[in-house]
Amino acid sequence: MLYRYINVALLWLMRLAFLISAPLLLWQGDPLGLLAIVALLVTFIPTFLRRYDINAPWWLEFLIALAFFLDVVVGSEFAVYKAITGFDWITHILGTFIISLIALSIVYSLKVTGRIRVNNGMIWFFVVVFALAVGAFYEILEFLTDIIFATNSQVDLTNTMVDMMNDLIGGIITATWGTYYLTNLQGKKMRDVLDPYIKLLKLFGVRIKEGARKIKEHKHFRPHKHG
Repeated sequence: MLYRYINVALLWLMRLAFLISAPLLLWQGDPLGLLAIVALLVTFIPTFLRRYDINAPWWLEFLIALAFFLDVVVGSEFAVYKAITGFDWITHILGTFIISLIALSIVYSLKVTGRIRVNNGMIWFFVVVFALAVGAFYEILEFLTDIIFATNSQVDLTNTMVDMMNDLIGGIITATWGTYYLTNLQGKKMRDVLDPYIKLLKLFGVRIKEGARKIKEHKHFRPHKHG
């Protein structure tokens, strides 16, 4: 389909931007050049996983690359963070949304295949707390980067707290929308959505036997009967 070709084209353009940005930022003494290298490598993870028949959704692959692109290239290299107040909010919410969405999908896959027993409220709470944990870890990395490289990523306490609140917003959006969306999926659609995450769990050694059958028998996956 056309949107698939557009996605691939944009994805490669962002990879090219990372490839160009990395040496430029490092030459300027900006440690974000290292992040550009990491971003470039991360965009190839879905390609690597396809070797194991794990096909991540095209839109998720695009969003991951977009989050890094907005942060490293647009925000840092082109100094949009300094020029536009609030641009930092967008990148934090988007980044947390993506990471939390992956975590939510993995936890929900464990639930529907019978590996864990949790209700949707517990999953919602986990995703929100997970989002805050990821945000806190990122702030620690920024703090250490400022100390080691004498940069000024953390402008002040207010900046850090606003970042954490945006991480919280991203987590709440993911937990609320994601839980509702997954709960209301049924049958083949649900299997298609969770299949990449179930295969990923198996790749990391999680024993999930007859996952497809268990999903089919799960109360949220009973197909509608047409009379």
